[in-house]
Amino acid sequence: MKFGVCCGFEMAELLEKIGFDYIEGNVTVISSMDDGEFNAVAEKMDSLKIRCEASCCLFPGELKVVGPDADMGKIAAYLDKAFARLERLGVESVV
Repeated sequence: MKFGVCCGFEMAELLEKIGFDYIEGNVTVISSMDDGEFNAVAEKMDSLKIRCEASCCLFPGELKVVGPDADMGKIAAYLDKAFARLERLGVESVV
């Protein structure tokens, strides 16, 4: 059995020290980072044993995915960026 926790990446080192197996990141947070911030997080995670195996909260509330305000172009652009970043972090599951 693996133990993980939903939290920010700033907690990764502490969680590794106390024995957690993985972090569950937040897709909306990961996607909203600028490139420099995201690259710093990815490099930090590369230096640790703990991994970001899962991620939650796929869509931000302001991105409408159903109904008359849904914009398939915006949804596709968001998902392209989000999943490229999730892949870079090694995320295996999105919930």
